[in-house]
Amino acid sequence: MIRSTAEKILLLAFWTCYLTIAIAKVAQWTMMEYTLTPLPPLILMVLYAHLKRKDQTIYFAFAFCLVGDVMILGTDINYFISGLTAYWGASILFSFSLYRELDTSMHEALKKSKMSLAFYIYGIYFFFLMYFIQPYMADVFIPTLIYALSLSFACAFSFVVNFNNKTKTSLYFCLGLFSASIAASIIGVNRFYFTLVPLHFFKTFFYAPSLYFIFLYFKTKKTSDY
Repeated sequence: MIRSTAEKILLLAFWTCYLTIAIAKVAQWTMMEYTLTPLPPLILMVLYAHLKRKDQTIYFAFAFCLVGDVMILGTDINYFISGLTAYWGASILFSFSLYRELDTSMHEALKKSKMSLAFYIYGIYFFFLMYFIQPYMADVFIPTLIYALSLSFACAFSFVVNFNNKTKTSLYFCLGLFSASIAASIIGVNRFYFTLVPLHFFKTFFYAPSLYFIFLYFKTKKTSDY
């Protein structure tokens, strides 16, 4: 994969930004974290525009991710709910993109046992995660439940698409959403149960690759005008 100088610079800025954010989270440099958090999704959107790809979905999805990233930094519960809503919007767009990528009907794909298995596994994971943190969530249980359900569906769907299509492009999306699901789980557990500073680093450790892999999906997928 040959990259232009501009692409190399923007990717370097993306990874440097996330490394700095991870350090800022652990060191509790709040102002630096707040300042840098909106930049990584924005950098990937600029890079996608530079590459002149046509699928506009990435701009809306990453814009939702950007808003969600900023909102969940706030301590007020209303900010957290707003962040979940933004992430929910992104997960819906990701599911929509996956549906377009599937080269057969969902019904036909799920007839194969290894494809339906992904939904069973994510369903069990979703159930136990929500059961574990539900007693500590109070008023945010319903918004968290809706977002977790939509993300779990998108993650399971990405495995179905990858098993069916068997392309590097679909694998990128699968890896991206898998990493996003781990990052989201860390956010939930750390906010409502542990509240450990080092877990903020691990959240960034999984979230940064998730955006990058999703970017690679849109970069390498067949061109589309929508």
